[in-house]
Amino acid sequence: MFYAGTDVIDRLLPDALGAQHAVVVLRLRGRADVGSTFLTLLRRYAAQVQDGGGYLALVGVGPALLDQLVRTGTADRIGRDHVYIARPALMASLDAAVTEAEAWLAERESDPTHRKTGAVERTEEEDATP
Repeated sequence: MFYAGTDVIDRLLPDALGAQHAVVVLRLRGRADVGSTFLTLLRRYAAQVQDGGGYLALVGVGPALLDQLVRTGTADRIGRDHVYIARPALMASLDAAVTEAEAWLAERESDPTHRKTGAVERTEEEDATP
């Protein structure tokens, strides 16, 4: 992912500042090397979402990208349980992430210690690449 592509993605991501219990699912299928600028964006954005009690999920992650995420500490910052490995069936990892996010949000809605939450938002990185 080149710097210009990262800038486009940054503008397209939902604003996480002030969001409460947000879940953002970012699809990265087919990406083998995303570059340091994009990794910095992921870490910063994950921190913003987590500050509001939510999380960022990465789906469609292949072996090379997973290795890069682990080596750079990005997988730990995001949370390894929120990194979904690409599966042979198209959209399978996306469906798994959305199902888990919806269950996570429902759990928060039923817990009186959490405020009402919003819906799961899907962000597809591939659609935003120039």
